[in-house]
Amino acid sequence: MIPREHTLIHVESELDGARAWADRQRVLLGWLADILEVRVTMSQPETGDQYFLRGKVDDYRELPPAWSFTDGKWKADPIKSFFPRPNALPGGGASIFHPQPVICAPFNRLAYKFEGVQGPHGDWGGPANWLAAGKPNEVRAEKLGDMLSVIYQHFLMTRGRMA
Repeated sequence: MIPREHTLIHVESELDGARAWADRQRVLLGWLADILEVRVTMSQPETGDQYFLRGKVDDYRELPPAWSFTDGKWKADPIKSFFPRPNALPGGGASIFHPQPVICAPFNRLAYKFEGVQGPHGDWGGPANWLAAGKPNEVRAEKLGDMLSVIYQHFLMTRGRMA
């Protein structure tokens, strides 16, 4: 949809913030410009299990990234055993990790139902509407570092794997 060079400009302008976030959290963040992919390796505090979060950022900022968990080779499609098992958040908030499995947030392209993507939200107006999608009380993040921060906050509440 948008030229690759534009996606690179957007992502690379946000990488310093994302890297600073990763350094503070002591997680590994990788950027593969050739395939337009952000990769984050993180460990679940209670179990020590490693999780591999992949963000495909083609057409970013026209569309949000496609965030999902994958295997340690960064190749597999998302399945429940790659996702953390959600827990309730402090104060009773819902987890963004849904059993579909999907990271359910307006900043995740895979949370939308459109053109062959079977996300849970056909009610958000499609992924091109990601900056305005959802309800006022739903989680928001407009930059890569903020998206990673939200995902990680929810991740820290998880215990074990979905399957």
